[in-house]
Amino acid sequence: MNTANTVNYADGQGGFYLFIIICVYFIPGIIGMMKGKNNAGAIFLLNLFLGWSLIGWVVALVWAVTNDPAKTVNNLTDEDWRSLEKWNRK
Repeated sequence: MNTANTVNYADGQGGFYLFIIICVYFIPGIIGMMKGKNNAGAIFLLNLFLGWSLIGWVVALVWAVTNDPAKTVNNLTDEDWRSLEKWNRK
C-alpha cells in the first residue's frame, strides 16, 4: 500500500490548518475590533452568524473597514458638550 499520498493528522497540522481557517473567517470581526469601531460587537455577531455565506462575510468586512461617521452636533455626548463649553468661555 502506498502511503505517500495520504494525510496524517496525528502530527498536529490539522489543528494548525483549523486555526488558520478560523482566523481568516473572523478577519472582519478582528478588523472591526482593532479599528475601535463603535459597532465592533455587531460586526462580530454578523460575521459569526452569517459569515458562512460569502455575502455575510463580505458585508461584515466592508462594514469593518469603513470609517465611522464624524460626530455632528446632533450626536455629541455630554462630555463633548462640556469640552465645547470650556472653549466657549475663553
